[in-house]
Amino acid sequence: MRERSRWDEYVEDAREPQSLGTVLGMVAVLALVFYAYLGAVVNPEENLKDLPIALVNEDGGGEIAAENVNIGDRVVEKVTGPDSPVAGTVGWIRPDTRAEALDGIGDDEYYGAVVIPGNYTERISLRHRQPADDTHRRGGRGSGRRDERPACEAW
Repeated sequence: MRERSRWDEYVEDAREPQSLGTVLGMVAVLALVFYAYLGAVVNPEENLKDLPIALVNEDGGGEIAAENVNIGDRVVEKVTGPDSPVAGTVGWIRPDTRAEALDGIGDDEYYGAVVIPGNYTERISLRHRQPADDTHRRGGRGSGRRDERPACEAW
């Protein structure tokens, strides 16, 4: 007679009713967990209401076209307004500083944070400022380079 292997022992143990009950119980628990998560994933918009996100505006503003402008304030107005795509889904919370926002994330008060940096308006204005004569740097007339875009273009 041949020696019994571990596989033979497993097969023999699996035929006992207690083993079958254990396996069926584990399958039932896994199925319940699966369907519980599936309910949240199928329609996340119903399950995401007033998600707490910190919004910090550190922008100090700047001068654009001889006007004092604060683009950070405009972004905050658009994001938090009733016409925003996330209206009703995100509950914007306005801490005063970036450090307070990070502390709130660490303390599980917020799920995330959006921080508008202090030089945001300045960076935007520099990006769209056009020097008086940039034809040689940007592929202007006579440079022979046709693949470059103009210095300021709405994309």
